[in-house]
Amino acid sequence: MRKIYLRLLPSAILSYLLAYIDRINASFAALTMRGDLDMIEGLKKSKRFSALTDALGARIDGVVRTGAAFQNFVVRNEQQLRQMADNSPGMRWMLPYIEDIVKRNSSTK
Repeated sequence: MRKIYLRLLPSAILSYLLAYIDRINASFAALTMRGDLDMIEGLKKSKRFSALTDALGARIDGVVRTGAAFQNFVVRNEQQLRQMADNSPGMRWMLPYIEDIVKRNSSTK
């Protein structure tokens, strides 16, 4: 039994010590982050920050809408795009993308 204690006790003490240090570290982090969080809350209330996030959201929305419009275009004009890609060696790179977009769009319906 003594051998077991001598093997397990050091690792138990070490894990207890590491847990205690981690708990202290988390409390220090909470104290220092509180000031940063207050600053962020103040930024959120400012009109400049609000205008910036609105503009960023509009740009992201525009990109998403453009991507959806492109996918709809590819699906509607699949045959013509395939024909163009087949007839032109410089546009053959489009074929896998056309197939992928059509396959993804057909699986969502």
